[in-house]
Amino acid sequence: MNKVRLRILFDTNVFSMLVEQAPLEFLERVRYSDNIIVYGFSVVRKELRDTPKHLKHARKSFRNILLSFYDSVVGKHGLLFTSVIGLLLKNTQ
Repeated sequence: MNKVRLRILFDTNVFSMLVEQAPLEFLERVRYSDNIIVYGFSVVRKELRDTPKHLKHARKSFRNILLSFYDSVVGKHGLLFTSVIGLLLKNTQ
């Protein structure tokens, strides 16, 4: 029987919201779930890297927490930036 897998591409603000507000158990379930695949995208990771270094969450670097969570849930599931995606991004700004 085939497993149904939920495929997700979170926007930058969703990563921030999850880290700030979601219970740790939820974050761990997303991270280790066989039924959820979180895709990454270079633009989202770059925006997370642009988080100011002085911001803190639970007395730790918010930027480092965001990047660690991103890397752990995305793993090897990265989407490539193509000219079509670049055009779409340009038209939404």
